[in-house]
Amino acid sequence: MLRAFLLAIGCVSILAGFLMGPIWPLTGGAGVALVGWGAVLVIVLLIERFRYRRIRSKSPGPGFQPTAERFVDDETGAMVTVWERRDTGERAYVRD
Repeated sequence: MLRAFLLAIGCVSILAGFLMGPIWPLTGGAGVALVGWGAVLVIVLLIERFRYRRIRSKSPGPGFQPTAERFVDDETGAMVTVWERRDTGERAYVRD
């Protein structure tokens, strides 16, 4: 819910910044700032979604060990166990 709200704010900021294009000299660069901050917000949200939300249904593979860290996935309501590869610090999320 919060992610969708922030994504909408980012898109509206980009749109408002482009609509201010003809009057950018009069606004002191406010339109440029709106486009820039809106783009940063959208990009960060998209990176966060794909980088940190890869929940698998089976063990991630060799080298990974389950940790004591567990949580309930907000989207599915399923219990998730965190697996970690000790040598690299890479983490994987596996649905129980």
